[in-house]
Amino acid sequence: MGIIPAGSENDLARALGLPLGDSTADAAVVAAGTARSVDLGLAGDRWYGTVLAAGFDSRVNDRMNRMRWPRGRTRYHVAIVRELASFRPIPFVLEMDRVRRDKERMLVAVGNGSTYGGGMRICSGADLNGGLLDVTVVTTVSRVKLAR
Repeated sequence: MGIIPAGSENDLARALGLPLGDSTADAAVVAAGTARSVDLGLAGDRWYGTVLAAGFDSRVNDRMNRMRWPRGRTRYHVAIVRELASFRPIPFVLEMDRVRRDKERMLVAVGNGSTYGGGMRICSGADLNGGLLDVTVVTTVSRVKLAR
């Protein structure tokens, strides 16, 4: 598979050290046949390369995608503020290492890579070819701490 970064944040391309914002340079990397082995995560029938997240951050992303204004990064910040106003912890059922945990959480992220959303570190120990997925769980915290 050849990767040409064309998304808005390109965390997988960044983690792989691909040139960002230069499709000619990216095409040259693909054409040269440069190969690297990476793990992928699987959720249902969908594969992912970096982070699968649920909770506050995915609600912010959904809100941001529905907004028409403002443009650019400001839209993300506005979506955070709007979501913070009404967000409440969500009941999650997590099963890790054969232990089931039922509890309300603010955010759960399962990372094959360490960053998402354009470089925000969420699963700092995750390694694209480490053979394991890292899990970050944010319990009930204040809105200020959650935003930070």
